[in-house]
Amino acid sequence: MTTSENLDEELRALFQVELEEHLATLNRVLLGLEANPDSAEYKSYLAEVFRAAHSLKGAARVVNYTDIQTIAHRMEDLLGAVQRGELMLTSGACNLLLEATDAIRSAHTGHLSGSILPQSDYQALLDRLQTAYQGDAPVQSSAHSQAMPVQSPPSSPQKVERQPAPPRRSPPSEETIRVATAKLDSLMESTGELLAVRMRGEQIRQNALQLIKKTSQLQKSWRKVRPKFTRLQRQPGLDADQQALLAYLVANAVEIKSLYAGLNTLQEQLTQSCDALQLISGQLQQDTRQVRMLPFSTLFDYFPRMIRDMAREQGKEIGLQTSGAEIEVDRQVLELAKDPLTHLLRNAVDHGIELPALREAARKSRQGTLRLRVEQRGNNVLVELSDDGAGIDLAAVRRSAIARKLVSAETASTINEAETLDLIFQSGLSTAKTITDISGRGIGMDVVRRNVEQLHGIVNVTTQPGKGTTFQLQFPLTLATSQVLLMKTFNQVFALPVSNVGHILKIKASSVQTIEGKPTVYFKDRPLPLMSLARLLELPDSEQRTSPQADIPIFILEVAEKKAAIQVDVFLDTQEIVIKNLGCQLQRVRNVSGATILGDGRLVVVLNSVDLMRSIFLRPAYALNILKSIPMVQKPRLLIADDSITTRTLQKHILEHAGYEVLTAGDGSEALELLKKESIQLVISDVNMPDMDGIELTAAIRKNSSTANLPVILVTSLGSPQDRLRGMEAGADAYIVKANFDQNELLEVIKRLID
Repeated sequence: MTTSENLDEELRALFQVELEEHLATLNRVLLGLEANPDSAEYKSYLAEVFRAAHSLKGAARVVNYTDIQTIAHRMEDLLGAVQRGELMLTSGACNLLLEATDAIRSAHTGHLSGSILPQSDYQALLDRLQTAYQGDAPVQSSAHSQAMPVQSPPSSPQKVERQPAPPRRSPPSEETIRVATAKLDSLMESTGELLAVRMRGEQIRQNALQLIKKTSQLQKSWRKVRPKFTRLQRQPGLDADQQALLAYLVANAVEIKSLYAGLNTLQEQLTQSCDALQLISGQLQQDTRQVRMLPFSTLFDYFPRMIRDMAREQGKEIGLQTSGAEIEVDRQVLELAKDPLTHLLRNAVDHGIELPALREAARKSRQGTLRLRVEQRGNNVLVELSDDGAGIDLAAVRRSAIARKLVSAETASTINEAETLDLIFQSGLSTAKTITDISGRGIGMDVVRRNVEQLHGIVNVTTQPGKGTTFQLQFPLTLATSQVLLMKTFNQVFALPVSNVGHILKIKASSVQTIEGKPTVYFKDRPLPLMSLARLLELPDSEQRTSPQADIPIFILEVAEKKAAIQVDVFLDTQEIVIKNLGCQLQRVRNVSGATILGDGRLVVVLNSVDLMRSIFLRPAYALNILKSIPMVQKPRLLIADDSITTRTLQKHILEHAGYEVLTAGDGSEALELLKKESIQLVISDVNMPDMDGIELTAAIRKNSSTANLPVILVTSLGSPQDRLRGMEAGADAYIVKANFDQNELLEVIKRLID
């Protein structure tokens, strides 16, 4: 490649960077001017957008992109006339200038691929810009005219309510240069390696301390035997060999003393060097990280135009409100966050916000509102997107999940709201009645979760029918380093981000309970599944038996709204690490997000918190060895028969909390089937149930020889003397009326009947 060709390539690369800056300015300021024509900053913003068009024209001329140069020139003419007061910057003029901005981007994309803008479209745009410049109303393109909503009158155009951001200029005293992002990435990686060097230096310092301790022990041992040595030395008649041995011991003692002093000096020097390295590397890492940090406004500037255009295409009125745009995150994090946020916003416009007529019918304002809020929480950032639309139709989600065989109909009828909302992140699920170019194909939300997890983050969703939906995304400010908890299980060390560790504690082995066959612990009065980290990672558990009074180290894993208790062998330390990818061959390993090298050279696997939680809740429960070694008292097993799931759940919770194992049935027939398969110590039944009521169930129990003596308690709303008599005649041992229900009375009756 010749020198001239090298220069051309370099200029085109610089132009691409400059183009993005100017297009971002044009989009941001034009939208602000359109939405707020009476702003006090009107003139300064108008000057800013004029400069962007002017600079873009000059830059295009340098790289010989004539089409871009010409479009920018026509834009400059129009904006200049507005600045001079010869023309008004109407909504139609803003829209025309935004179309010209899109055409410039398309033209540049064409230059990169070796194509050009269609001549007819290009000339039509130039003509419309010229017409507007001459003072006539700008003519909209036919494509745009077709996209305009029929319901909205021209006098009240849809708009994005967002104050134009102040011009982002560098202070006059600061000089700036453009640096390729690849160079920044390389610099950040190098400073990250300094962290590993610093850790190794600290490990060497610890090794020196151990040597000092050993040397000190040698000195103490010498002081203990020195009186005996002195007596031996004074004995007469020592031969030459004995004298040589004693002389060697004296020289050895002197050498140990000198070695001790030298090691102390070395340790002090190492400490000074490690402290200096920690200070310098920490500052360098912080400075490099700051260079890579970008405010969320660089991402938010892209959204108002997108929402404005989508709203017009769908005939909706939507306002966007943002806060926290000044919060800065690593450029890599911002790039990875762009796609999920874009999809969530598009989904909110397409699915969430209703048409103006529907909103008015629901006694809402015609204009829907999207709120995008950013908040820094320690080393993490929370991004919250909410809308005041129709909310998510949970019944439609369940129907779609059943139709696509993501869950069975039986499972869908029992899952709660949070579990139903979790289904929207499954690949292939969509509740849209029609497929559009925006959504409805059942793709996207699974990608949102995958991208957020790639950021080592979590996504959570809540919804209220008729009021709207809120998505919360939480992820770290930077991916370069991470604070982790180091733990050991099966003689292997693992790391887990501390952001997902709620608590670290020790529990007594005897406090572990079994609920529905699963190991469970109570934490803050809430039952949590207890899992062995070794089993979750498919490693053999320790064969060591544990006494009931032994302490078990556990940590509370927290991912979104879910919590679980994880057992390990021992906790080691918390440490800041550099997470390394596993390479393309191991791009996606379940439960693993990467690896790191500790200061002592050990390679440690960094665990994926989201995968661990998914393994806990979606895979069969793993029993702990401690459960096998603890002498467990057999809990009495009770059976509840009630057609009300609410009543069953309440009674089940009461009885399990009291220490009983509980099975449930929806009616008498189901209860009889369970009695054939399971060993039951007592039955609690409602009276009014479909298929087989409580009276018939009690009679059937008494007729069967294997269950004839089984205690039966009827708990019902039927409280008349005749009803009580029917229950007793059928063979019930107790009859409790729900109106006078007292859980202590129920527990007392159960205890009396099974003891």
